[in-house]
Amino acid sequence: MQFQYFNPKILLVINPHGQIRTLHTPFRVQHIANESFVYVDEIITNSDKELLYLVNGKIAPHSSFRIIINF
Repeated sequence: MQFQYFNPKILLVINPHGQIRTLHTPFRVQHIANESFVYVDEIITNSDKELLYLVNGKIAPHSSFRIIINF
């Protein structure tokens, strides 16, 4: 899946077939390390244009999470 930053409250998710889903915060993600589910409160980018999530008041890279959605 590709991820495209849109604004602090909306994430566009594009699957390998080119289908698009719009996710509005808060949306649920699964933490890869411990498989727990949490909610993303805000979407952020840093100066290097890396995608970050604000989760429970802490900033974490999007690569630490898995989005489970159906298209």
